[in-house]
Amino acid sequence: RLPVVEGRLVDGEDDAVLALAELGGPVALKLSGAGLLHKSELGGLALDLHSEDDVRGAHRRLAAIGVDGAAVLAERMSPPGVELLVSARSDGVVPALVVGLGGIWTEAFDDVAIVPLPAGPERVETALRGLRGAGLLTGQRGRPPLDLEAVSRLAAGVGELVLEHHLALVELNPVIVHIAGSLVVDAIARR
Repeated sequence: RLPVVEGRLVDGEDDAVLALAELGGPVALKLSGAGLLHKSELGGLALDLHSEDDVRGAHRRLAAIGVDGAAVLAERMSPPGVELLVSARSDGVVPALVVGLGGIWTEAFDDVAIVPLPAGPERVETALRGLRGAGLLTGQRGRPPLDLEAVSRLAAGVGELVLEHHLALVELNPVIVHIAGSLVVDAIARR
């Protein structure tokens, strides 16, 4: 089991407002559908929504984007942390796990490690500690160290999932790493 942010699909503005109340706000609304890889570039993401008016306006904006087959997903906002990319692929020469700084900055930072699969949590943690940006995770410059053990277990589990279920790809971006634990905020999978 992967730790995922709490949320659900919503059916219209009124249901999105209901989801805000159910999830205890603030929430994020995002377009969700097959083939939607870069939601932020498309404008398919609205973050840190606190009020009914915020949610209604964001839902109207997302619905107007008009992506075929896309639904709107409401999710509880994750507490702040460091965003990582965790991706496992079996469609290359060798099945591999890619871990690195993630979120909207994945391509800009270009700070990833590639780990052949299968890989246990210890191997993944070593790879994370070898990133140029590892200080964000380990507590440099007075920041508290984050839960590398939790995110390493999560990443190793994604590698196992890909191998056991013969998936071509599972990409989690971002995974938010906190002082205690980590949380999957967005994911795609392909057979």
